[in-house]
Parts: sequence; structure tokens; C-alpha cells
Amino acid sequence: MRSAGYDPEDVLQEVFRGLLARNQGTCPFDPRKSSFGHYVYMVCSCVLSNYHRKQNRVRQFEQCGLPTYQDGHMVYDDASQANTATHAAQPTITSELVLFVEAADDLVDYILDHPQGGTAEARLAVRVLPLLIEGVSRAQMAARLEVGVYAVGHAIAYLRRVAREWRES
Repeated sequence: MRSAGYDPEDVLQEVFRGLLARNQGTCPFDPRKSSFGHYVYMVCSCVLSNYHRKQNRVRQFEQCGLPTYQDGHMVYDDASQANTATHAAQPTITSELVLFVEAADDLVDYILDHPQGGTAEARLAVRVLPLLIEGVSRAQMAARLEVGVYAVGHAIAYLRRVAREWRES
């Protein structure tokens, strides 16, 4: 627990809560089944395993900071450091960015004009492309588009395949 960086007080409270809840549940401590030390060990093991799994889920889905662009990459800055003022200078539009947006639009047109452009995979690929450009993870794309991660992966593979064809044409 220490190596994972958990607060010892939080872990201890979770163990106490687990012991109390299990002792008042359907299967409380029974001295005929095991010693009290063994019972505490089993409960602690279960509680700590659940606590670790819960913290991993929190870390996986929780966002810390505000997304900002620095040196062409999306990073998460401390909210106090992020510039969120409405009067802040807008990012300058470079010719490279204009070319990139035009290329993405051309790729979408190519996909829609493609013989397979009417398939569900192609339609999903068109919806995935802007999220892919933003740098959104596959799991987040799936959640936003309300599809499975597997479908997002297929759409990205489709984009790669069609983008190669588009580039060569």
C-alpha cells in the first residue's frame, strides 16, 4: 500500500470499515471456523485488494488538471496555472494547421466517396477522425461515441488503410 502511494489513514479506515461491515453481515466472525487473527487477515486481504482495484479505477478515469497545448502536444496543467480567461490570446493559425485541417477534410471526402463509404465502419471512421486528431484515447472515443472499444479499433484500422490509399491516389 505504501509503494502505491496510498494514505495510511485512509487504508486503515477502509480496513476498520470492512471489519465492521463483515462482522455485522451474514457471515460474522465465528471462533469455531477460524482464529480471530486468521479472520482479520482474510478480511484485510479482501478489503485491501478491493481498495487497490478501486484506486486504480479512479486513477484510470479521473482527469487532473486542464488540457492545454504546449509545444504541439496536449498536456494537463494545474488549473491555477492554466490560462482560462476569455480574453486570452487565441492561438495563431499557422499555414501548417490550415493544411492539416484541409487534408483531414479531403480524407473525409475520400472516405465518403470510397466504394465502402456507406458502411457502418466508414461512417464510424469519419466520426473517429476528429477525436483521433485531438489525441483522445480509444476508451474515451468509445465512451463519447457510445460504441465499443473494439469498434473504435476497427475504425482506426480502416482510417489507416484508406489514408494510405488516399495518399497514393
